[in-house]
Amino acid sequence: MNGKKKNQPGVEAVGYRAPCFGVNDDIIDLLKDLGLKYDSSALNYTNAPGSKTLSLNNFSDTFFYAAKQVCGFYPAAFYIVDKCAPFGVKYIKKVAPDGKKRFDVIRRNTMYEYIENFKKLGFGLFVHFGLYSLEGKGEWYLHLNSKADKEKYNKSVNRFFIKPNWAKNLVKTAKKAGCKYITLTTRHHDGFSLYDTKGLNDFDAPHSACGRDLIKEFVDACNEENIVPFFYHTLLDWHNPDYKDNFPKYIDYLIKSVEILCSNYGKIGGLWFDGMWEKPNEDWQEDRLYGTIRKYQPEAMIINNTGLNELGKTGHKEIDSVTFERGKPCPVDTSEKPIAGEMCQVLNDHWGYCKEDCNYKSVKELIENLIDCRKFGCNFLLNTGLKGDGMVNETDKCLLSELGKWVKVNKKFVYEARPTDFKTDDFDILTDGKQYYAVMKNVGMSADPNVAINENLRSVAMPFNIKNAKWLDDGKKIKVENGNSFIVTPYEYGRSYSARVAVITPIKSTSKNKKSLESHKNGQNRD
Repeated sequence: MNGKKKNQPGVEAVGYRAPCFGVNDDIIDLLKDLGLKYDSSALNYTNAPGSKTLSLNNFSDTFFYAAKQVCGFYPAAFYIVDKCAPFGVKYIKKVAPDGKKRFDVIRRNTMYEYIENFKKLGFGLFVHFGLYSLEGKGEWYLHLNSKADKEKYNKSVNRFFIKPNWAKNLVKTAKKAGCKYITLTTRHHDGFSLYDTKGLNDFDAPHSACGRDLIKEFVDACNEENIVPFFYHTLLDWHNPDYKDNFPKYIDYLIKSVEILCSNYGKIGGLWFDGMWEKPNEDWQEDRLYGTIRKYQPEAMIINNTGLNELGKTGHKEIDSVTFERGKPCPVDTSEKPIAGEMCQVLNDHWGYCKEDCNYKSVKELIENLIDCRKFGCNFLLNTGLKGDGMVNETDKCLLSELGKWVKVNKKFVYEARPTDFKTDDFDILTDGKQYYAVMKNVGMSADPNVAINENLRSVAMPFNIKNAKWLDDGKKIKVENGNSFIVTPYEYGRSYSARVAVITPIKSTSKNKKSLESHKNGQNRD
């Protein structure tokens, strides 16, 4: 409780999800207000007089399901606190003038609204940047390169000179590519931090040759251009000896580091952790770690990369998005709670800048990666490794710019379309809830046969009747045949984007058509 007098109007209770929580008369009243049957037999009693606790697992079967029937969504559990809930649905208890208690469900900060907002971002830029950028041999240089010398590497802080406009240049590149958010490595496995560690150690950017808090510059540049800043942070550490010698002490250091990031740079989009896979059997104290984030950043996405061997795995219950590193995305399991998916991909082979890596993906492949992500409702996080001065290398910038051309003419598909359950052979169907998007890959351009190879025209049949259709890239009307089919028109000579999106308005008049649309538009039957 917040100390207010009993009948004084105002906020007295809020919802908060926790592994275990106290149950008192206020909570019981709230359960009854939601139409729930209070089952005291499911409670575990503590030693504290008059106090009862209920485990989240036991509670979920009764409370979460029943509350969804009443509220329309899964709420958080409850905890009486004296400030805004750091996580989940807020239940605000107010005392009315007549002295009766009233409970209002505040949808503004529902448990999953921030996850839905993350999904709408669609496309982000992953950025690897640190001392390893000076070497130009990848982010694992210190650990995998036979010529790497740790003492010499650590002294490279003395030549870490960063261009003044690096952050603005980075954000400009991301915007041109069509990215809505940027996930930047605030600290990678080498232990060097781009932010001011506030005395935790001096192995950070403010104590390097550049003498600046680079994360502040990054966040400021993002905010100026309406780009959402995300923070990558390593979990493993090659620099801090406690990681090997005193793991509990290292966890304290890690959590203090995360607290600095969550409390000094304003609102952020989320934290992206990496490296737990190196010590899967250690006690990472995830409740403490994620609880620190919720305390300062209630709507931040919590993402923990599961690595190449555990693609799409959820892990801890607080995780808001599964990851598909360099892998094909697939449907995300949302049976326990709504959760997002994100596939991170590299432009060439290395995440960190590598001068001798020319194994680049084609723009066509990157477009198809983006399409594959969106058809499963996953975000696409495409990486660039900054050079030692903080600038984007020209090859990466060029590829991102070319990809941005496709994103620009297909932005409604990239940011607004959601998966459906329609099964098709050689194209994909998504929806924004009103219209449908048919996405075809390998679409060529029309040309004289002596100038370019003309591919055979192909026909697409939708599983419902079409009212009207047009191409998203140029707005030209599509001729509908037999009620539900159309020819995939090649791009007109002078442009060629490799993949094409048709915007389709269905006819809903027939009961058969309407039933088909309703059963597939939300993707609820996806395997």
